[in-house]
Amino acid sequence: MKPFVVYESATGKILRSGVCRNEDVVAQAGLGEAAMEGSGSDLFHEVDLDSGRIVARPEPLPPPKPIAQREPPSDEEIDAAQTVDDLKLLLKRAIRSR
Repeated sequence: MKPFVVYESATGKILRSGVCRNEDVVAQAGLGEAAMEGSGSDLFHEVDLDSGRIVARPEPLPPPKPIAQREPPSDEEIDAAQTVDDLKLLLKRAIRSR
């Protein structure tokens, strides 16, 4: 098993990383991506396109913000809904308000 990183072939930005069988490293990349053997984090590393090495980012990215918790529709709102479309509207409003 080999550690690998997948990165944007145009920028060197690491998109994801993991471990796979030795012969499957190249197969991890999609369109516009490249894969290489090695370990790195999308928050702290990037691929230097000139040297082909995984290097520390000049400035680490901040960690992603947590998703805000939203309150589901109340039982009264759900009971007042007359149709499936009313329920869909309630859920859409709950999602937008978060």
